Amino acid sequence: MKKLISLLLCGAMLVGSAAAFTFEPLDTDQVLSTELKEEIAAQGAPSAWAADEVDAAIAAGLVPHLTDEPGYQDIITREQFAELAVCAALEMLDGEIHIPPASFSDTNNPSVEKAAGMGIVNGVGEGVFNPKAATNREQIAAMLYRAWDLIEIPAASQGLEAYTDSASVSSWAADAVGAMAASGIMKGTSNTTLSPADPCTVEQAILLVYRLYQEVK
Repeated sequence: MKKLISLLLCGAMLVGSAAAFTFEPLDTDQVLSTELKEEIAAQGAPSAWAADEVDAAIAAGLVPHLTDEPGYQDIITREQFAELAVCAALEMLDGEIHIPPASFSDTNNPSVEKAAGMGIVNGVGEGVFNPKAATNREQIAAMLYRAWDLIEIPAASQGLEAYTDSASVSSWAADAVGAMAASGIMKGTSNTTLSPADPCTVEQAILLVYRLYQEVK
């Protein structure tokens, strides 16, 4: 996810409200030039299992330039996920909402402030966001669940029963992980495990955001 993805920044970072949603299917071959595809490949490619959805997410305008320019297989930080979540939320929302951005003592990243103002992300206490901290699967699920609520998608029912490690999901994340699993947005790490404490990579986060976008389309 290098500088070139800044060419694919979401349009103006205007905060919008949930209203009408109209999306046309996007052909990534038409949206991405051959030159740009070659540049993306040269600077690091997503894993084969993730490539199609990552390309579709980029073409849909869901992937901004991320702070610190991580590779697709790097663990996504709280700051980077806030940037990704705000870009995707604004792409999915239509109109305007007026939510004052939150402020933190350890970051002035406008995407973090907007994501916190929207209620998608929270600080860690005492006015601190801890932007460089790594994320895990249940933390990402919780942030996606808040975005889900923001864009007013009907919540899916709990989906933890099928997993043998459901007891390892933190109580504060159970509703979020259950809803993401039930909807198919967050798939298990196997047929029977969710691995909620496992780290979440950049490409995994992009896929989760793209699948949420697919729910809105």
